[in-house]
Amino acid sequence: MWGRFTLRTKLMRYSLIVSAIITVVCMWPNCSIADGPDSNDLPVDRNAQTINVLNSEFQDFDVTDVPLNEVLEWLHDLHPKVQFEIDDVTLKKAGIDPKKTFVHLENLYSIRLKTLIELILGNCKSDLAYTVDNGVVVISTKKKCEVTKRAKTTQRIS
Repeated sequence: MWGRFTLRTKLMRYSLIVSAIITVVCMWPNCSIADGPDSNDLPVDRNAQTINVLNSEFQDFDVTDVPLNEVLEWLHDLHPKVQFEIDDVTLKKAGIDPKKTFVHLENLYSIRLKTLIELILGNCKSDLAYTVDNGVVVISTKKKCEVTKRAKTTQRIS
């Protein structure tokens, strides 16, 4: 008799503990088991977000003979929302070394970040361009960027 009573008591304690945990989880701010993920938790279009930053942030710029890779690191430090990646493989095939490609732009004030990147790449006297891929600004050759853009357009249409 006492064995059954002890078993029932333990089961009631465990069920109370489980109920309490479920209640706490359900009452926790911004948490809902039944509704699924909150709309604020859904992923955003990273490309659109990066392009928005490139179009909306402004920068003063004045450098003389600074390697391209250092300029991009400096821009990332100033604009941490924007990630830059150099397509080393493609640039190496094209004979371009970002550590030996120097940027010389002086006295640019309150210039849009997108325009600044275009001027930097155009100033390098190499065949450089950029594209935004998964929210990352990828520096590569103009030919590779055009192929990448065409591939993305083809994927959207298909």
